[in-house]
Amino acid sequence: MGDVNTIPRRIDGVEGAAGQVILSGGPDTLETWGGTGVGSDPVYAAASGGATVVRKTADESIVNEGVLQNDDELLFAVAANEEWAFEVFLSVVSPAAADFKCSITCPAAPDHILFEYIGMDPTDALIHMKRNTGGDALTMRTQGGIEIVYFRGLFRNGANAGSIRLQWCQNVADAGNTIVRQGSCIIAHKIN
Repeated sequence: MGDVNTIPRRIDGVEGAAGQVILSGGPDTLETWGGTGVGSDPVYAAASGGATVVRKTADESIVNEGVLQNDDELLFAVAANEEWAFEVFLSVVSPAAADFKCSITCPAAPDHILFEYIGMDPTDALIHMKRNTGGDALTMRTQGGIEIVYFRGLFRNGANAGSIRLQWCQNVADAGNTIVRQGSCIIAHKIN
């Protein structure tokens, strides 16, 4: 995926132009020709490295806290003008009365940030929440057991280097423990 066509190659009977990128949709999906970057034709570039994986090495717990706080481990550095796609996988335990709230923070004045969550909100309604400002919160239902929280996002940085960081708390302050468990992680891919 993302290989540049430097020698003649045919995909489904069509020869790509020099410099065109070969796109693969994955297993059982036919390869196609991507852009060349000429005119309005977009360029598809291979990521500049492998995935950045940040994993919690220990449980982190809060009690009676309804204000977003920085996670101790789930963050990654971004330089000025970089673009990233990221996924957040959390293993969470929180009292049913507390539910769970989380957010992503980023360096000041980004060109673009968007993150979204599909799941249950605190009223048990199926929702699709999108946020386009760092620090905007996603709220979700918990039932007192182990819950999986998954959301994803895109980020294009401006001139300020810094970090993409998970913040979280109880949606409603409660005397029970809310825990983001060991093994929770962020998987991020530098796009540019």
